Amino acid sequence: MPPIDEPPRPDSAPARGFTMLIAAAVAAVVAFAVSWASFDSHSSRGAYDASKDVAALTARVVAVQRDLDATGDKLAALRTRITQSTDLTVASLGPDSRVAHLSALPPAPGADGVVAINRAAGTAILHASGLPPTPSDKTYEVWWIGAKQEAVKAGTFE
Repeated sequence: MPPIDEPPRPDSAPARGFTMLIAAAVAAVVAFAVSWASFDSHSSRGAYDASKDVAALTARVVAVQRDLDATGDKLAALRTRITQSTDLTVASLGPDSRVAHLSALPPAPGADGVVAINRAAGTAILHASGLPPTPSDKTYEVWWIGAKQEAVKAGTFE
């Protein structure tokens, strides 16, 4: 047995166990450091990817909202046209109804229209198409021309 003040030799069993313990501890620290760096890298990249995803989704929501608003406007315009067509049909179906087809004049050669007059109901419905858009400060006017050629304003439309 060696004297007490002499350090153990590396080839002895306790020295090998201690060296293995230190090697295992160093390996654990290195593995932990590598794992932490990998986790930190993934979590940072994940946060970046998530923020990109959130930005992309936000942009998509804005685009869908814009499309929804446009579709709502189109739907409202279609409902108005259906109501107008229904009113025109009802006005033209009365027993004393008269329907007049209107033709274009030189200022709007592509225009045409239909007027349905229902005397019993006291209504008249005009459906015009092919007219150019009015300027923002103007409207179209409808006038009745009576038997004595007097003009009576019937209404306006755009």
